[in-house]
Parts: sequence; C-alpha cells; structure tokens
Amino acid sequence: MKERVNIRFISKLYHHNSSKVQRLIHLHEKVDEIILIVNGKSEYVLDGISRQVKKGDVIICPQGMTHYEKIEKNRNMDYFCLGVENFSDLIRADSSKGIICVSGSRFEFLARSFESIYENLSINSVKAKKGVDDFISCVLDFVHENSKSHVWAESNIKYDVLSNDIFRYISCHFDNTEMTLEFLSDIFHVSESLISHRFSDTYEQPPMKFLQCCRIGRTQSELIVTDKLITDISFEAGYNNLSNYNSTFLKKIGMSPRQYRLYYRGLDYKQVAYS
Repeated sequence: MKERVNIRFISKLYHHNSSKVQRLIHLHEKVDEIILIVNGKSEYVLDGISRQVKKGDVIICPQGMTHYEKIEKNRNMDYFCLGVENFSDLIRADSSKGIICVSGSRFEFLARSFESIYENLSINSVKAKKGVDDFISCVLDFVHENSKSHVWAESNIKYDVLSNDIFRYISCHFDNTEMTLEFLSDIFHVSESLISHRFSDTYEQPPMKFLQCCRIGRTQSELIVTDKLITDISFEAGYNNLSNYNSTFLKKIGMSPRQYRLYYRGLDYKQVAYS
C-alpha cells in the first residue's frame, strides 16, 4: 500500500445499544467512512439516494457526503463503522458517489478485523493502526472486482433531479438561519408547493423537517467528537435560540443535548484524536 491510511474513529452500532438514539443525517468533512453490515437489514441513504442494505454489505461513504440510516426501516441491523483518511484516494473506481460491495467469502475476515481493530484501539493504538492496513487491502480487493461492487447512485430507484438538488442544497447550507420554503422557492425558481410536494414524495418527509434533521445531525456529530459549548454548537448549526435548539433536539432524539453527549460517549465508540 503506497499511501498510509490513517484511522480516525471506529464504532459498533448494535441495535441493543443504540436503539434509544437515532443518528440523523450527517457527514464527515475530512474522513471516508467504511461500514460493514454484520446483522439484519435496513435502508441506508447516501447523498439522498436510498438503497436496501443487509448482512455482508460494505458501504463506502466518501468524505463530505451526507449519509444516514432510515431508522423506521430498521430490521435490528447491526454494523461497524470505521473512519479513515486517504482511503478514497486508493480506489481506482469513481468513489465520489459512494460504493456498495458484497463481501461474500471475505465477510468473516472483515468482521473479525473490525473487532480486532476496535479492541486493539482500546489498549494499543499502534497495533490497531497496523491492523488497518490488512483490512484496507482486503476491502480494496473486492472494490476493484467490478462484478461485486457498484457505485451507490447506480440503482433502479427513481431519481428526481429537482428533489435531489434541493436535498444537496439544504445539506450544504443548513446553517443558514434564513432557510425557509420561500427562500428555496427563490433559489430554484419554482413554487413552494411544488418543492414541498416533490421533496416529500421523494424523501418521505417535508423539506423543512429535513432541514431540522440536518441541523440536529450536525450537532450530534459535534456533541460526540468535540468538547465545544452546546451554545456554540447550536449557533454554528443555524439556531439563533438555544431554547429552540434544546426543545427540537429533545423532540427528535428523546433526550437533551447534554444527556445525548454523555449517553453516546458511553456506547461502543472510540475516536483517535487529530494530530
């Protein structure tokens, strides 16, 4: 492997330890994420495009791409997540749209590798990082086997250009405090009713509800991986009122931002500090 892949975080999201908390839409600005489904099935969304995923599937989500699991479609799905730098640079295929692979006979090796990396990271980060190289090589092997890998966007799912453009716009500009249906109508030069109808039909939720999910999802990430003040986190996500943020977070997640920070850090999640 010519370029070293740096691990940044690893987590075990099992239904028995994460069922209380919905992880809303989010992205990682400097990290590619490799997800291995180890049990069950559900629907997963990358860049607004939803696909069925199941045990044995590997999802590669490039940095800067929004992603989330449709919790209402969950079938007790368990999965590992590994955040690494420089991974997408190693893929010869077009990984800018995300990739889904079937691990097949390599599943047991990948599952054991994830578990080993996770456990070693707890006691010896150097050993954990060394183990990542073999793991990454295995992932690259079957990504490069065209018969077993697919660009995420290449699916039979209906694709609505207007809805996806709106999805991407909201995903990138959710921190704009002036974001409203009227604002989007001016941006895309179509009526508010058309935006609402097309977006809701495509993504099964109104655009303004999706906006709140983006904002809350961003604050979830900040609560997990930083020690920023909650006031600052809410402001950076587009909330100009802490009380409104707290009540929205509580309604969507079922606990306050402070409780969430403590709860999530108690789950099976480990992070490597940025150098």
